[in-house]
Amino acid sequence: MDNLTIVIPYFNGENYIHNLLSDLPAEIAVVIVDDHSDEPLSLRRANTTIYRPAQKGYFTGAVNYAIARTTSDVLVLNQDVRLQGTAWLDLIAEKRTEYALIGERIRGPHPAFPHGYVHGVFQFMRRDAINA
Repeated sequence: MDNLTIVIPYFNGENYIHNLLSDLPAEIAVVIVDDHSDEPLSLRRANTTIYRPAQKGYFTGAVNYAIARTTSDVLVLNQDVRLQGTAWLDLIAEKRTEYALIGERIRGPHPAFPHGYVHGVFQFMRRDAINA
């Protein structure tokens, strides 16, 4: 898929990250931000970059760190999610021109997001929306 980078905030997820990476097409760029795991993540996978920022940023900080180092649309995935088939890719391909954010919607009251919001388990963000 063109113009897409998968962003994975990572912390001590050695038991999960290899499963997720095996679910992802090798032609899509992946950026993993190791948020100060006890043991730094070390793996070899084509089209994958691992960053370890100077300071711990937690989930949001790790996502922002990766976004600042990319120029494409991004898909944020939790390190322990599993993806099967291509329905997730088909959804992004079909809806990315129509929607700037695609993902799992959180329901419930939040003063900044009265109609709910999308969170990082599976969160697609179009670059023009990020830049805005």
